[in-house]
Amino acid sequence: MIPDPNTKEGREEIVRRAKMRKKEAAKVRERAQDISDAEPSGKLTNPSDLDRVKDRKSDD
Repeated sequence: MIPDPNTKEGREEIVRRAKMRKKEAAKVRERAQDISDAEPSGKLTNPSDLDRVKDRKSDD
């Protein structure tokens, strides 16, 4: 339900939702900046011998 900005309860609900969104955004921003490079993925990793064998089988 959309709160009515013309009533006191509606304004309080809008303020409460805005605070909640700001907290969530701060958490997401913090997680985005806290990227750990301990475990690289994608093209940065070297494929294992088993992966290479699987790739050869699928190319045939």
